[in-house]
Amino acid sequence: MTELHNLWPNPKPTSTAAWRVGSGKDISVGMSDDGWMRLVNNTTGNDCYVYAQIQLAAGAWRFGAELDEPVGAYAVNELRFIRLSPTQEMQRAEWDGTPGRLVTPANVLSDAATVQLRLMVGPKAGDAVRVRRLFVMSDEDYQHMVDNNIEWFDGDGIVPGAS
Repeated sequence: MTELHNLWPNPKPTSTAAWRVGSGKDISVGMSDDGWMRLVNNTTGNDCYVYAQIQLAAGAWRFGAELDEPVGAYAVNELRFIRLSPTQEMQRAEWDGTPGRLVTPANVLSDAATVQLRLMVGPKAGDAVRVRRLFVMSDEDYQHMVDNNIEWFDGDGIVPGAS
């Protein structure tokens, strides 16, 4: 059996400790009892996000999450992948508001880099989105996951995709 690796340190998530609110933004980040992380925009403004950072080796990488129905408006550029030092916004995942898994295209790093992963929320006060089942993995592992009809996995087990 092929070994797959989700490099996200807290993929369920069980807490919001890894996430920081973007500079100058006012976003509430909380956890529900059923394992969803909820982002709520508290003011009106553009480019509203929370972020976490991870060190990745050279290679092709995917960032993904399961998103629930948004409240109010939603951000079409829901998942963003940004290389730091030098700063370079790479390929993002665009969202149409439909609940389900969303994944960035493969983002290729030519050398090891710190990457900022952003979860966006709608631009108006009260806009909200719920997120769970986060992952960061190589493009090869992601393709294997898709080819084997795996929706998501963590240390506790595998969630099969819809047949």
